[in-house]
Amino acid sequence: MQGMSLLSSVQVTMRPPACALMRLSLVSHYCGSAQGLTQEPCFPSQDISGHWDNRKARELTSVLCLFKVGVLGVPQPCAIIMALLVDHEAGPDSVAPIWQQLLSLQRVSKSFQSLIQLYLANMRRFDSSQIRPGIPRAAFVNLLKDNKVLQQLALQNCSDWLTDCELLPVIEQNHHLHQIQLKGCVQLSRHALVTISLSCPNLRQLSLAQCDWVDSLALRSLADHCKALEAVDLTACRQLKDEAICYLVQKCSRLKSLSLAVNANVGDVAVEETAKCCPELEHLDLTGCLRVKNDSIRVLAEYCPKLRSLKVKHCHNVAESSLSVLRSRGVELDVEPPLQRALVLLQDVVGFAPFINLQI
Repeated sequence: MQGMSLLSSVQVTMRPPACALMRLSLVSHYCGSAQGLTQEPCFPSQDISGHWDNRKARELTSVLCLFKVGVLGVPQPCAIIMALLVDHEAGPDSVAPIWQQLLSLQRVSKSFQSLIQLYLANMRRFDSSQIRPGIPRAAFVNLLKDNKVLQQLALQNCSDWLTDCELLPVIEQNHHLHQIQLKGCVQLSRHALVTISLSCPNLRQLSLAQCDWVDSLALRSLADHCKALEAVDLTACRQLKDEAICYLVQKCSRLKSLSLAVNANVGDVAVEETAKCCPELEHLDLTGCLRVKNDSIRVLAEYCPKLRSLKVKHCHNVAESSLSVLRSRGVELDVEPPLQRALVLLQDVVGFAPFINLQI
């Protein structure tokens, strides 16, 4: 009866709308237990921007009321938010936070605001590319200020403004990160990489593509503290030379994927050391490494039996004589055999490729 009086006071019926029931079915998909809600719902006095108008706000708050009075079992709060964000025509597999709607939900009621803050503090993955057209600096700081359980962090869409000032506090309070994507974040400094190495001992994947601020000392710190690394992207990190790459692969022998592309300082020494130290290597990108020659490719073929793909486009000193062994093993290469390249060139010049018996 106490629950019924509470429902009456906020003008909620015991029979929620059909789409609310669908959301409840999604909530039941994420079964669990949690404490009841403790804050009274407060309806907005005007329409909420975006897709959440007053009708939907009342509908969703009605669901929360049902949770509060014990009419329905209460799952984990984070699961509630995720379920409520799913379109009623989609299935449970479509659960994914829609950030604009997520942030708008905070204006529905105090209960929703508390739940959203709880969700943000407990989310395991943050990808800035999900926020269109982009996330402002202040919003980024506010979203992650209370989170200490992040496991995946992708900030390639924040490259225009992201500096150490915004990134370091997030890294320092999230020690469970195992994937970090910083592609193109050119305004960071070597202190960012040092902080990552000291704060994320379980890091497995790191992208620093086009981060020209990465130097050998910062990379050595990464190698010393993050020995579980499996994938590293150092594309266009032009300060790095053979010595720094050698130190990295010696310390991080579990590497399965490595990109050294677009770096004229990388040569045979780094490639050969990578081959000898990383027997689990599956993917290697040497695009545009002009100093790489045939000898290191032969060593790669000898020491890396699990190699699945190799990129050597624009490596003008790498010939088919060294690639043929890898090609015969089924390794995916980004350059065609000489005869195939000749046919493509002929077709570009004359507009057609004459019939040639390729078995000759």
